[in-house]
Formats: sequence, C-alpha cells, structure tokens
Amino acid sequence: MAHRYDQDDKPKGSTTYFHHTSVERAEAIMQDGVIRQSTGGGGDAVYGNGTYLTRLGPKRSAGEIARNNWDGLSGNHWEYMEGSGRTDAAIAIEMPAHEAGKVERLPERRDIHLYPGDLKLYNKNHRVYIRDQNGKAREYTREYQ
Repeated sequence: MAHRYDQDDKPKGSTTYFHHTSVERAEAIMQDGVIRQSTGGGGDAVYGNGTYLTRLGPKRSAGEIARNNWDGLSGNHWEYMEGSGRTDAAIAIEMPAHEAGKVERLPERRDIHLYPGDLKLYNKNHRVYIRDQNGKAREYTREYQ
C-alpha cells in the first residue's frame, strides 16, 4: 500500500514501521508490550532519546538492515551489530494516523525514524518476525498477553 505524505513529510493514514532487535529483546518487548526508548548512554541514541524505527522491513537482508540502522557510527559497527544478533528479529508496528504523525524522519540518507518516548504496543496492530538459519524472516505466531 502506498502511503501519502503531507508537505511536512508526515504520513497520512496508518503507517507501518519496524523495530529491529535481537530475539531475546523481542521476547521481552512482547512480554512488556512496550518498546523502551533509547537514551543518551552507550551511543544508542545518536539523535536523542526516543524509539528508533525504520520503514525497512524483514524482507530486507540482515546486512542491509544493519547498514541502515548502524552505519553512521564509527568503523564497521553495523557488522558487529549484525553479528551480535541485533537484526535477528523485527517488530512490525502499524501506527494509526494520529501516532504516525509523531514519528520524525531523521535528516539522514538512511531510513531512520524517531518516535518520542517509549512505544506502547497494546493499542496497535503488531507482528514479530524472526530470521531462520538461512536469514529468511518468518512471522512468529505465538500469542502474547
């Protein structure tokens, strides 16, 4: 589905964003029902506090996701992040229009978006994808509370 944008480059209508992470972190997120925001420590919040998202989904390769999400950091940090499993799971979040308008596309050549604060999943359609041994992402169908 094509998304329409207004003059401020904000999506109109619901929009799907993805949060890529490790399988362990995805399990914790689904248990809590919240993607906790990145904060200033440890280089995880280069553009400030908030929940970092992308429009690049799990059909993209793990390397492509890692380069998109972490290529701006020193050296080949993206290779470390891919190797440490930070692209093994993806959470697809369908944002209703009123919340999608809060998401800021960052001034980057990469596809990086920032949601202010923690991102609560309880009132949004969301799905989890996990990569198999061959790197193919498959939807995880276990039901969470």
